Amino acid sequence: MKEGSLGVGRPKRVNAIFLYPLPLPQPPTLQEDSGEQVSFLLFHRQERAFRMPKSYSQLIAEWPGAVLLLCLAVILLCTLAGLLGGQLPDFSKPLLGFEPRDTDIGRKLVVWRALQALTGPRKLLSLSPDLELNSSNPHTTLSPAPWSSAQESMLRPRRMVEPLDDRQESFFCGPPEKSYAQLVFMSTSAGSLWNLHAIHSMCRIEKDQIRSHTHFGALCQRTAVNECCPSWSLGNYVAVLSNRSSCLDTTQADTARTLALLRACALYYHRGALVPSCLGPGKDKPPRCAQIPTKCSQSSAVYQLLHFLLDRDFLSPQTADYQVPSLKYSLLFLPTLKGASMMGIYLDRLAAPWRLSDNYTSITGMDLGLKQELLLHYLAQDTVYPLLALVAIFLSIALYLRSLFLTLMVLLGVLGSLLVAFFLYRVAFRMAYFPFVNLAALVLLSSVCANHTLIFFDLWRLSKNQLPAGGLAQRVGRTMHHFGYLLLVSGLTTGAAFYASYLSRLPAVRCFALYMGTAVLAHLALTLAWLPSSA
Repeated sequence: MKEGSLGVGRPKRVNAIFLYPLPLPQPPTLQEDSGEQVSFLLFHRQERAFRMPKSYSQLIAEWPGAVLLLCLAVILLCTLAGLLGGQLPDFSKPLLGFEPRDTDIGRKLVVWRALQALTGPRKLLSLSPDLELNSSNPHTTLSPAPWSSAQESMLRPRRMVEPLDDRQESFFCGPPEKSYAQLVFMSTSAGSLWNLHAIHSMCRIEKDQIRSHTHFGALCQRTAVNECCPSWSLGNYVAVLSNRSSCLDTTQADTARTLALLRACALYYHRGALVPSCLGPGKDKPPRCAQIPTKCSQSSAVYQLLHFLLDRDFLSPQTADYQVPSLKYSLLFLPTLKGASMMGIYLDRLAAPWRLSDNYTSITGMDLGLKQELLLHYLAQDTVYPLLALVAIFLSIALYLRSLFLTLMVLLGVLGSLLVAFFLYRVAFRMAYFPFVNLAALVLLSSVCANHTLIFFDLWRLSKNQLPAGGLAQRVGRTMHHFGYLLLVSGLTTGAAFYASYLSRLPAVRCFALYMGTAVLAHLALTLAWLPSSA
């Protein structure tokens, strides 16, 4: 290169030119008659002029940071608007929304709940009517009458009764109430529970698995002498009718005498004559109570056994003539209130199946008031599996791309799509209820995003190999040409598949379909800008 020539290629635009003298070993002395010359190097500084991008690929190639910042701003604004525009999602009732609507079972469920609300002591439908209320309006209660032979074959619903003052309070702490925790026993050998071994077995299981728990003493209802009340169980009622101190003290003769008493009184119960208003030694009773034998009405034990603790087929009109009637199920009321306070006893003693049975009986059902609490408990435990799935998905992406930065950007893209979908779900679609099942969208959308990410970077590497001398804008354009069509078809078909589930009769499924379909479409729009800008 000659002195004074340009040391760079041909510039597009020269903004400034600077001349610098070449350094010499000794400072030159300039004389008018001297023939020495001073050599200079010519330098230039090139400044790039701002030009509007002519295509989307050129915008991605020249301004990737601005595109990423714009996407982040949109995600942030949608997140704030979605969270501040209404209440935060509440997952305290995860079963909410799974009840069918506009179906036969849904309409029957509404009628059943209305019937439950009107049934009970001093209500419209009651076996223990309020006499004053009944006298003012004879149509507000149902007075049981003798049943015909056809009516005796109908199933009788189990209803709770109000406490009466003339019950035997010396043993039980009042009558069994539906607010108490309940256990259902059945025979292990598929035989009858009406035998001494099965009765003692139920008492032992209750004592060993429930009453021995450290929390039971703090939860149980207590007697006047500050002791835990006995349970309303078959064994304890046999003990009451036989003057025994506990159910484990009962004998075979006690069970035989109790069975004979129940056989004599069951006919009046199934006909609707043996009702709470006829119980006790009082004299102010309805006239229809005169037909009931004294041994059946002098104590509430007979009525409570037939009404609460024994199954409906035991000593029914169809099986009353059996020499040995079969008792399939027996209910036990614990002297503890249903609710979250029973969670410790359930998890420690009743959750393991091997604790619920012995050689004679087993606990086949229970109502501890823990339905919502147990669902939340096991959902919290099972969240480890979706988390493992997410770790596996993004670990696979990281190993395939060999870049933690790109993996992080993919994760942010998934979260951003979900947040934008939440904004549209709340603000655009005005959906106030956000069911727990919507959280499954995180795993599903992550798998969809992983598929799109791997395809995009495969196309990106292919375009680099096919256009080794091409510019960045050309490679971006070639990649987006193929990837855009693929993403558009995949996103629209996947979103349409989820939106189709909106036709379901279950509200939770409809909410999930709306949210997941919106998340897929938001991911489609965000991926077209976010993913190539990150690359």
